[in-house]
Amino acid sequence: VLLDGSAKRHKVIASEVGALAPGSDPEAASEILRDLAKKHDLPSDGIRVVIEGGLAAFRKVSLPVNDDDKIEKVVKFEVESELPQFNIEDVVVDWVRLSTAKDSCTLLTTIVKKEDLEGVISVCEKGNVEPMEVDADTSAIVNAASAAGALDVESAQLLVFVGEESSSIAVIDGGQLRELRSIKQGALTHIPKEPKT
Repeated sequence: VLLDGSAKRHKVIASEVGALAPGSDPEAASEILRDLAKKHDLPSDGIRVVIEGGLAAFRKVSLPVNDDDKIEKVVKFEVESELPQFNIEDVVVDWVRLSTAKDSCTLLTTIVKKEDLEGVISVCEKGNVEPMEVDADTSAIVNAASAAGALDVESAQLLVFVGEESSSIAVIDGGQLRELRSIKQGALTHIPKEPKT
């Protein structure tokens, strides 16, 4: 989707939809991006990419600090014990603040393997587009709902996005994000039938 304007006031200039078969050569995706960049005269910056939420893990973590610089220094190691499936050096950890006290905070972290991000970024760069931001679709549905004015400060809400291979869920309460989850079950995920007995 190509947008023009600010985050608050924008219009859709163009949109394209397409799909690559599973197992396709990543070069095919780069070629499609090159063609679209040329067709729509895309700027080289200002590109945002959304990846499948199923590539990410989400964890809440409480820290005895509340300064952003200090959080950046310790969050990766604080979340390490919550991620036995990953080598902490092989992941990227992003975070959003859920609550803050005088000398502490609670964060919701998003963890993605570096190799998964590098693959997406490589496809984009070879396609002559350079992403300035990469979001999991779990965060993107919250940002989209917020931008559309769909978050209700008077109640709790459940935002659900059913993707092809996974589904993303965001819990919102009082207009504020409380939890993110991704389920490895999407619209195209094959569900084996129960054997007949």
